[in-house]
Amino acid sequence: MSCRYSLSHFFFTILVPILLMAGALVWGVFDIYTNGSAPLNTLILIAMPFMLFVSIIGINNPAKVIINEEGITLSFGWVKHSYKWNQVISVRVKDYAYIGKFYFSIDGPNRFFGGRYWISSSMSNSQQLKATLLGLAEVKQGQDVECNL
Repeated sequence: MSCRYSLSHFFFTILVPILLMAGALVWGVFDIYTNGSAPLNTLILIAMPFMLFVSIIGINNPAKVIINEEGITLSFGWVKHSYKWNQVISVRVKDYAYIGKFYFSIDGPNRFFGGRYWISSSMSNSQQLKATLLGLAEVKQGQDVECNL
């Protein structure tokens, strides 16, 4: 199963916020260079690089999800997070139907920035993806499945 966003949804909900963060960072650097240090600029210089790094490397909003018999792969551009089913420790799923998204986390080996993902209902096959993850969460021992369908 393969899930992906339409080009317009990808552009407006994933790419535009990253571009706005990058723009705020450039503005903060430029403003410090021209006007000197100010508390807002200092906050931007501290927060924006971290937020950009986590947004891109952590891919909390993946653009594409591929599930097969070996595992699950989530990707955003050149960054990919892959989990093999036999290495997955636990899966948690929370449905936020009132905002049209669901959240899931995968606990696997060596995943510091990844493992927490948001999927919008506008992604192709998102309901099938949610059902697959809920089934996996129920199979794992001691899992709490938090979903209001």
